[in-house]
Amino acid sequence: MTVAAYIRVSSLGQSYEMQRDEILRACPNVSVWYEEKASAKTNERAALQRLLADVRMGRVSALYIFRLDRLTRTGVGDTFKIVDELRRAGVTLRSVSDGVVVTPNKDDVTSDVLVFALSLAAKLELTAKNERIAAARTRAAKLGKSWGRPPRMTDDQVAKARSLKSEGKSTRYIARCLGVPLATVFRCVSAA
Repeated sequence: MTVAAYIRVSSLGQSYEMQRDEILRACPNVSVWYEEKASAKTNERAALQRLLADVRMGRVSALYIFRLDRLTRTGVGDTFKIVDELRRAGVTLRSVSDGVVVTPNKDDVTSDVLVFALSLAAKLELTAKNERIAAARTRAAKLGKSWGRPPRMTDDQVAKARSLKSEGKSTRYIARCLGVPLATVFRCVSAA
């Protein structure tokens, strides 16, 4: 049986390093790492499912996470389902930043209260974030603004790229001339 760690970041721009460093500070002998870049809107995440499969097979004795919301943010019920599965398998869960230790002892009321409070807070935070995003999107639409990433090419660059393509110039040549990524030019001239 091994000491494992689970790390999750939700966006491509985020890094595992901070969570990994904090976990290693708490437990330098982690032998298996489960890492993924995925939203916590669902528990159907590849690394989480691999971890739970290993837990079911008795391969994990202790699990370290940075914070409870890295494990799940889908609500109290889902969090307790995972915690209960860990307990039944004899796994000790340690949430480094939260300072919470959940042992296989089912009579650990203090841990249950902390898990409840932290998972509820994570769900409320996720809900509030989604509401802020929806409000910003609605406001942008009312103001006639576009939502999402700004275009990589101006209208003039798009026209120039299409003109150069019609002259038989390569996509690579066009990208160099305009100073934009090759894939962006490819999507631009393919859409024409």
